[in-house]
Amino acid sequence: TLWELSACAPLIIKMPKNYQGKTTTGQCDRIVSLIDIYPTLLDICNLPPNDKVVGRSLKPLLENPKKEWNHPALTYRKNGGKSMRYGKYRYIEYGDGSMELYDHAKDPNEWTNLAPNPEHAEALKAMKKKLADSHLK
Repeated sequence: TLWELSACAPLIIKMPKNYQGKTTTGQCDRIVSLIDIYPTLLDICNLPPNDKVVGRSLKPLLENPKKEWNHPALTYRKNGGKSMRYGKYRYIEYGDGSMELYDHAKDPNEWTNLAPNPEHAEALKAMKKKLADSHLK
């Protein structure tokens, strides 16, 4: 489904000890996608990128788990539905044009859809634009 609990999975990457002469450990709380694994492997193995593959290398986060990361995580369904997790929000668009918006800072279980609430019109507009501008249209 397009909601957080079913679209979310833990990702654990264990780098070799002393990778590039460094020992980096720690937890990273950035939002990433599983489609980022392949580009990451290419990057850390110093192989050329594959232009036919979507996703981005997570190498910057492996080297610095606290690094700023301004990329959304996207989920798609065959029926035209799509969702995006970016910052504290999850935004969902359905094939029929209906929308949902959840504030994970206040509502991590996605109980209250903020999309119809005029107080959240700016956040809804920003998330809709971010999804439209995403590289995985």
